[in-house]
Amino acid sequence: MKSGLTIFTPTYNRAYILPKLYNDLLDQSNKNFTWLLIDDGSIDETESLAQEWIKDNKITINYFKQPNGGKYTAINKSLELCLTSYYTIIDSDDSVTKDFVQVFFDNIRQSDENEQLLGICTPKHCSNSKHSCETYPKDNEIIFYHELKEKFNYLGETTVIMKTGIIKNFRFPVFKEEKFMSEVILLNQFFYDYKFLSINKHISSSTYLVDGITLNENRLMFQNPYATLCIYKSFAHHWNALDYHVKYHAWASAFRLDKKRIEYWPLKGFRNFVGFILAPMTRHIYRRRYKLYKSQL
Repeated sequence: MKSGLTIFTPTYNRAYILPKLYNDLLDQSNKNFTWLLIDDGSIDETESLAQEWIKDNKITINYFKQPNGGKYTAINKSLELCLTSYYTIIDSDDSVTKDFVQVFFDNIRQSDENEQLLGICTPKHCSNSKHSCETYPKDNEIIFYHELKEKFNYLGETTVIMKTGIIKNFRFPVFKEEKFMSEVILLNQFFYDYKFLSINKHISSSTYLVDGITLNENRLMFQNPYATLCIYKSFAHHWNALDYHVKYHAWASAFRLDKKRIEYWPLKGFRNFVGFILAPMTRHIYRRRYKLYKSQL
């Protein structure tokens, strides 16, 4: 594995906006990176754009097209294809500042020298989000990711640059009938074992699009019930919080899901038992929410 940074972008039918990110990458003051572009079965002009950019040879691009399986399957593939020591996800509707790559290289040594660090974490500016970045921790503070919310009351989005050697063997469980699974599961896997170097600088930003994931989370929950079950089980396992044990059992019951399909993150102990007992009350809430969702289609 060579030293350096892979910027991974999953994309699906985003030819109308992808050139904006490409131009941001062309403008980088430090071009020592690989842009790993995984096309999740687009039927627009994405492939022809990618081939044109590769031919131009202005930045290093690794393009791969796969059958449509959802962003989480593209992340699985990207971890397989990543050949550099660091890895980050920049979505097709994101923007990056001209010094995005340089900020990474300015801080890589501190990350390399500390085995407890998973990588670097920065706040992401979201133009149409209500969350403020004012509470984000100061530069060079070493934190657990979950402390952003619990200790600093930071509720906004982040960009994380992670050590590939640590995360490379992670894979999302795949359900062929479902196309969405939250990225938080990837971070959960390393929440309590590794910390991040905090850099309080906006080097990336995004705008929630109508066809984007963030503005469609409620719909995606119901359309991808096993993926939602994975989220609840992951939080219950890693955080051992009672409310997630309840949500896990309630969601499985409400939609008659086979828990055995999720082999990851074993649950046990008193909180899991209590969560199972309390689940029927929350199950009815999920069923009512689902009926309301169906009535609005």
